[in-house]
Amino acid sequence: MQTAYTHVAECATESARVARGIEATMPLTSTTPCHGWDLRELINHWVLYSAYGLEHRALRTPIPGELTARDFTADPGRPDRYAAQLERAVAAWSDPAAREGTVDTGHGSTPAGEMAAMLLMEMVLHGWDVARATGQECGPEPWATVSLLRARGARPS
Repeated sequence: MQTAYTHVAECATESARVARGIEATMPLTSTTPCHGWDLRELINHWVLYSAYGLEHRALRTPIPGELTARDFTADPGRPDRYAAQLERAVAAWSDPAAREGTVDTGHGSTPAGEMAAMLLMEMVLHGWDVARATGQECGPEPWATVSLLRARGARPS
């Protein structure tokens, strides 16, 4: 799990960079590599699960309903707020207890390592999607792997 945690921290840094690179004037109805999602839907999903979901799963607390309905694209200072939330999420996973046992998803239990890996995938895949939709380059590995997978038609579940 320590390796997965290292990747979470690295990808959180890159995700914060991508979020800061989204121009405020970019139309949120723009298309994205995520079939059927415009930029607003993609950003909202990405922020919810890569930052808030990541923290709540580490703390073993449910994601509050107000977060699932929130339009994060309307938040003033959204890139900095997202970066701060990512820092909280990474800090939550730095506790060794977060990396042990299982996480209740509301639909069953998932081993903590698998949950962290799933949320890392959300962060990386949708971070890549946001970067591409906003004309940004993706950073180093594991982002390059996602670029290769996307070029071959891979889609997140």
